[in-house]
Amino acid sequence: NNLRINIYRTKKNQSFANKATLYLIASIPNDPTGTGLQTYVDGLIDDELTIEFLNPPNKPNPPPISKYMRAFGNQLFYAGGERGNSVDSDRVFFSVGEFPETVPLASFFLDFPNTDDDVTGIGVAGTTLVITKNHSLWAIAGNPLKGNVSVVQIAPGTNIGCAAHASIASVGGLMYFLHTGGVYAITETQLFPTDPFGNPIPISLAIDAIFRESPYLPQKRYVFKRAVAVNYSKDEQYLLFLPCEDTQTTIRYANDNSVILCYDYLHKNWFTWSNMNAAGGMIIVSDNLHFQERRFSGVNGNTANFYKQHRFYRLIDHADHAGAQYCEWRSSWEDLDQPLVRKKFSKCVLLMDRISDLFQYNN
Repeated sequence: NNLRINIYRTKKNQSFANKATLYLIASIPNDPTGTGLQTYVDGLIDDELTIEFLNPPNKPNPPPISKYMRAFGNQLFYAGGERGNSVDSDRVFFSVGEFPETVPLASFFLDFPNTDDDVTGIGVAGTTLVITKNHSLWAIAGNPLKGNVSVVQIAPGTNIGCAAHASIASVGGLMYFLHTGGVYAITETQLFPTDPFGNPIPISLAIDAIFRESPYLPQKRYVFKRAVAVNYSKDEQYLLFLPCEDTQTTIRYANDNSVILCYDYLHKNWFTWSNMNAAGGMIIVSDNLHFQERRFSGVNGNTANFYKQHRFYRLIDHADHAGAQYCEWRSSWEDLDQPLVRKKFSKCVLLMDRISDLFQYNN
């Protein structure tokens, strides 16, 4: 992991006890043998010392043990502490501005009501930081750095919350998240969309059966709390991986019953992707989709390979040659629900040919 050790020293005839300046002379790799014994020979003269060691203006204070983190503005927020510890599950801590490792535990926190409803995630909707619980949603209003901050509940009484922190994704001014009844979206102040009576409507209404059905076999049930998602903005897609897990062992890995649901939020359509295991998470790097699997292999045991989505945009990329391709063409026999007077037949020609290597790129 490229862990390194920085070595500093003062200039000749200067004492660090008298607050002399320290200068960087080397950055050596950590000893991989574990003996802790390394030798470095300093051959630099004082005139070659240029990089000073600067004491941090804020003393590092370890953040609390937390399950979830989210960067917002120039601060880092921590949530999801366990009950019984010094960090309550209804409390969200935040760091000093620009110093994520400096978290004054005595004052830099916010309490959220309802002790029977634990915090399940942190997200961002527009310009508002949102704290989710199992059955409620909360927004942080104000500036935590200046102390004028308050906690406001979003859509009280709906009993809608977030089932998995990793399912949260910011899409434009909205925040998508997974609830036990489907995928919902919120603005900075309310659930969206809603029906004429103000009742929230899940954006996954078209595939509602996936979230309402409960298969009898446990290895076919979706484990919502370990679902992961990402906003693939390049293709206007919200990708949600719902894992199914085998319960015979204590190792949590996704089996072949898992599914990736793709929401085209530009055209409001849902699609199912197959042959992808993203139980270890998804991330966008340089406009490319990367995902980590977590599965069981009969040969290698527990496997967690890292993959990149294949998208070279070549004519031969789509594996549509594994079976017969059926094509259907229909002529317009009726126009505006009225049969046409003329019965002039149109002709359609479909040409199919094998593509050679010379024409594999669609220029």
